[in-house]
Amino acid sequence: MVSIDYVVIGAAVMLLLVAGFFSARRAGRNSSEFILGGRTLPWWLGGAAMVAGATSCDSPLHQSAKIRREGLGGAWFYWSQVLAVVWHSLVFSRLWRRTGVNTVVEFYHIRYHGRGGQLGRIWSMVFATLLGSTISLALGLLAMIKICRVLLDLQQPVPLFGMQVSPELLIVTGALALALSYSVTSGLRGVVAGDLVEFLIVILCSYVLMFFVLREVGYGSGLREAFAAEGRARLLSIAPQTGISLLVFFLIQPLASVAGDNGLNQRFLAIKDERQAVFSGLWRMVTHYFVRAWPWYVCGLASLVLLADVSLPSELAYPHLIKTYMPAGWRGLMFAGFLVAFMSCVGNALHNAGVVFVNDFYRPFVVKDASERHYVWAIRATMLVTAIVGTWIALASDQILRLLQIAITIVGASGLVMLLRWFWWRVNGWADLAAQVLALPVTLLFTSGPGGVWIQRAGAALGAHTADDTYGLTFIATLVTTTALWLVVMALTRPEPFATLEAFYRRVRPYGWWGPVARRCPDVTIQDRFARDLVRYVAGLVVAGALLFGFGAMLLGSPWLGTSLCAGATIPALWLIKSIEREYRTPTVTPTPTPADSTPLS
Repeated sequence: MVSIDYVVIGAAVMLLLVAGFFSARRAGRNSSEFILGGRTLPWWLGGAAMVAGATSCDSPLHQSAKIRREGLGGAWFYWSQVLAVVWHSLVFSRLWRRTGVNTVVEFYHIRYHGRGGQLGRIWSMVFATLLGSTISLALGLLAMIKICRVLLDLQQPVPLFGMQVSPELLIVTGALALALSYSVTSGLRGVVAGDLVEFLIVILCSYVLMFFVLREVGYGSGLREAFAAEGRARLLSIAPQTGISLLVFFLIQPLASVAGDNGLNQRFLAIKDERQAVFSGLWRMVTHYFVRAWPWYVCGLASLVLLADVSLPSELAYPHLIKTYMPAGWRGLMFAGFLVAFMSCVGNALHNAGVVFVNDFYRPFVVKDASERHYVWAIRATMLVTAIVGTWIALASDQILRLLQIAITIVGASGLVMLLRWFWWRVNGWADLAAQVLALPVTLLFTSGPGGVWIQRAGAALGAHTADDTYGLTFIATLVTTTALWLVVMALTRPEPFATLEAFYRRVRPYGWWGPVARRCPDVTIQDRFARDLVRYVAGLVVAGALLFGFGAMLLGSPWLGTSLCAGATIPALWLIKSIEREYRTPTVTPTPTPADSTPLS
């Protein structure tokens, strides 16, 4: 890194800070403005913010590393998530926006009644704050440590104030200070503004690095010729690896993750209306899985040719490509892209942690009648605590992908109850609470406890031979165990009172197994149709597949095939857009939250 690189880094960070601080004064007025930004986000900004919030500096490292180890077939770990994302974008986006709640944890207030619902709301708050947000922050910190070690040559202890400070601590402290400096002041508007800046910088830098890397290996068919000469052409095959992982990737994991995660669903609550919420989800899908990720896959493949040292840790290949093949100035902008991606992702994680903790625990249970500014400062204090916990997790971890897989497994363990509670009246608060509470210990049982031995034995008996197969078996074991236990709890406890179920049914208007409740609400018309959503889902998958493989073909030396596939996505995409527009020609009334939504049921 030379002087021009540091100038570029400083300029990019200042741009992000200005975007965040611009909204600080307005965000500090009240907690609702801080949490949702007035529910005025347009679809394009909301979708971009969702992508940026999920694009921390860890994303290019672990995705390029997986391709470096397994070839393009390894990308199905990410691509298979589209099966859930399309349905989530079309259905759950509108359902969440229709609730009108302030946070996703308020769902427990409108869906359940009594002690089970109260405890579920509290535990979900703890779960979202201490697990989801802290792991997201830890992933970013762990990646920043790896990136700084390579690009800034921080390998040895650094002398500071007469002491020898470890580079990890120095990196963590500096990165967190920058992230906290704007996330605790700007609220949702500032976080989203920062997201947009980060999104543009990261996308630009990813494609510029891909350009320099492809220039070294040869554009077009350069990669194919290099792999063919080395007898490794199979690495360019998009065929998924056979094994147990196929069942998990294409069936079990989509079912368990279709309801989405708290951070993503929280963004739908801030979108302007239902129609724009649906489009924000679809826009997020396109940018997240196709526009954003392909440069990382190409760099992962190219690293096998340009960085042939097999002893190089896979997750360090991407920063080594930056250090070796990007010129001065661009190298600084690339590092700045990592830094602002980290800051933006941390801003999202800390914002979600703070608002959920205060809105769903501190305000209804601890301090009920304080000023709005008091609650804003309570949110900021929670952000600081979350940052400390996330730092501890990062310093205790060493592999980004491993930490990510554990996080996905924990969320997926309770995934079926997260799905069925929208479409089945019989799911009650105690079942939901049981699933949430059991998810973490059951996951730890099979990942770090004696259950890991059972997974190894089952893998040997079933012929599991890849890391994805082991991950798949672990995912199945945690999901089946958790689901069986919460179903037992549901069978042993009473259903929710019909008054609570009727209020939820009138408010959200879901289809599914709501027969006993629907018969008590003959005046409620359900305009959503499963068959219509299913047709849209198929169209969305066609669009997704055509864009995914078409864009990849263009980058890997098959421009005519790639162009044809992308063009083939036009007709189903236009039909999908028009179908959604027709549904919302007659405006629907979206309920707005009332003060009661932020207080617990007695």
